[in-house]
Amino acid sequence: MLSTKQVKEYAKKCGADLVGIGSMDRFEGAPKEMDPRYVFPEAKVIIGLAFRIPRGYLRGIEEGTQFYQYTELGYTGINEVYAPIVIRKVCCFLEDNGYEGVGFRNTGGRGPVSDMDGRERGPSPEEHQGRVIPFSEPVSPDKPAPDVQFHFRIAAYMCGYGRNEKELKDTLTALGKTPLVCGELVYPYEEKSEEYPQYANKATLLRRATDATGGFLIYTLAELDGRTFYSIGEVSRLISDCEEFFIEHKKDNSLVNVEGISMDNVVVFTSGRKRLIILINETNEEKEVKIENKKIELGMDVYDYYENKKLDDGKVIKCKVMPKDVKVFVVR
Repeated sequence: MLSTKQVKEYAKKCGADLVGIGSMDRFEGAPKEMDPRYVFPEAKVIIGLAFRIPRGYLRGIEEGTQFYQYTELGYTGINEVYAPIVIRKVCCFLEDNGYEGVGFRNTGGRGPVSDMDGRERGPSPEEHQGRVIPFSEPVSPDKPAPDVQFHFRIAAYMCGYGRNEKELKDTLTALGKTPLVCGELVYPYEEKSEEYPQYANKATLLRRATDATGGFLIYTLAELDGRTFYSIGEVSRLISDCEEFFIEHKKDNSLVNVEGISMDNVVVFTSGRKRLIILINETNEEKEVKIENKKIELGMDVYDYYENKKLDDGKVIKCKVMPKDVKVFVVR
């Protein structure tokens, strides 16, 4: 009998940088066209492999002088060449040990439901990058139309990948001196889509800025409205005014006790005696939060950054964090 440890060790030996394993029942409630259990009904677990994109692939882009190495090596090279070889080796390893594994390579959303954003595709063929894509019909009433294409980002989350403080610290430790550059995709991710674009809110952008040690990117193919530009302006203003915190990137959440929001949504940056307290609310619900500031030295004041005011009591702060928004306090 194979253990999860053996599978993970073998996959890493074959070339995967990260390996996660999740239960197939986590797909319960997914649309049929995005549920891999219709491809392999007997499957018990899903094994997710992640592959590192070396920073050097982006170096020419940073310099503005060489752009195609990322698309050739970091995207096509991994998705079309490297990852399929590793997946095949892992599938063969499972079969050699009496199991069966169905390999899925990263896809381009060509199923009846997009694996990028979950939208259903129309009943007639469409042209995509010069190719005519015909759509399929189910082979029987109880099955979805081929090809089933599940959402890789959701699958990765089911396998244990995601964003929490421990995983973020582990990632930064593994990177060492290599900067972590985070990013945000703004959907719809199709130039021809008539869907009104989503927007990048202040909470999400500040999350990316506080997680990253080398900046963050916003990537979109659709035109953005004023909400995104407002969020970019507000986050950029904070970073500019308090840049020493973001440059030094020293976190110490032990300096506060917080009620009303999880500590994964709290960031405390320090710079000498000063501190920057950030509350991030990416949910659709208002949060009532209480902060107890610990170890505040005599003579230090607390300011509500976005309200532009000094607080009367900086040791205990009570505030509301609106949906998709943030609260920021400067202690100096």
